[in-house]
Amino acid sequence: MRIKQHLFDFRVRELIVDGYAGPKGAWRVYRVTKKKCTSLEAADVLAKALGVSPAEVTMAGLKDRQGVTVQHMAVRHGKPLERRDERVWIADAGAADRPLTAAESRGNAFEIVVRAMTREDLARLRANVPFVRAHGVVNYFDEQRFGNVRHGQGWIARDLMRGKHERALKVLLTAVSPHENPRELAFKSALESSWGDWVACRDAAGRFGRHHSLFEHLKKHPDDFAGAFYHVPSRLRLIHLFAWQSHVW
Repeated sequence: MRIKQHLFDFRVRELIVDGYAGPKGAWRVYRVTKKKCTSLEAADVLAKALGVSPAEVTMAGLKDRQGVTVQHMAVRHGKPLERRDERVWIADAGAADRPLTAAESRGNAFEIVVRAMTREDLARLRANVPFVRAHGVVNYFDEQRFGNVRHGQGWIARDLMRGKHERALKVLLTAVSPHENPRELAFKSALESSWGDWVACRDAAGRFGRHHSLFEHLKKHPDDFAGAFYHVPSRLRLIHLFAWQSHVW
């Protein structure tokens, strides 16, 4: 049995609670379809198109880099937007009276193509599908979600709890995986080569539109790496916390 052999073999569609998006509201809602990039990278694309900070983009959850995924994002006082490139498609999806959070999520719908199945695989699938339909499955956090496991980055939340704040921050911002796109690789390389020179890192962050306030903080407080973490988007901090919690569990 083989899965994820081709890009379109894995599709995820986010389900939002009925009534969240409508014709009126202070928050503009966007339907974002992406491939070969993370939700945070897609949020950066949306933020740049709107001329706002990535921190102003709200979402209900993070979606896998691999495959084709559809999710929603919302920005306060955002303008109607239609945008498409080879990785990210953005379409206007209405308005809302509140930001988008996990509370608005009803879960995800998956389409998975399974290839090279044996007779035994097919028999096991037919036997197990009724149980899964009736009871669901445990939502395990595993290697497919957390690159720190696959690429030797270590557990960032564990380093924070042990007081290794600079190590945790540097790994978070500069560790490179084999799947980085060229822009992300260039950004991380710029930070790696300038680490410790917070003015140079701040200037690089400004050019790439990422983490500018974090390095502005380090320029003013060069040794306050714990404080710098407060300038990392909360959803990114949380995903690493959840990864460590799940590993311990």
